[in-house]
Amino acid sequence: MPRLISRVMTAVLLTAALSAPVYAQGPTYTFTLTGPRNWTWTLPQNPTPTGFDLGDGLFWIDGVSIVGASTSTCDFDFYTSGSMHGCTQSSERTDLYGAVLFGGDADNPTFAPGTYSLSGDYTLTIAVPEPASFALVGAGLLAMGVVACRRRV
Repeated sequence: MPRLISRVMTAVLLTAALSAPVYAQGPTYTFTLTGPRNWTWTLPQNPTPTGFDLGDGLFWIDGVSIVGASTSTCDFDFYTSGSMHGCTQSSERTDLYGAVLFGGDADNPTFAPGTYSLSGDYTLTIAVPEPASFALVGAGLLAMGVVACRRRV
């Protein structure tokens, strides 16, 4: 019976390791826009733009899943001049101006976490998931393994 538990735990840990996200584009950031409209969406730290225009210092990402808008997906345009245009495919188009939200070029952007004041009484927070969340999940799996092994011994 201990060999069975060992095999099951090995299979579970292997499955968890293989299904863990690979950070080729960096960690996933959570964007929270508060103000007259409240939206939330996630994007990778280093997104692959749908398209970009180096002359205008612009990149765009189409089909971003969004919570809080009347549509389920939106298109976002980001400029090196510090403006952001959101939800360009819906009636909720919102043009926001403020700090530049990313570093690098428009063809290879990297979002910068922080809180930004934008035009129209909006605030945008770009947050990184806490490493403690991942550690807590790992500790929980380990505790379940220990309990399972102790019950069988």
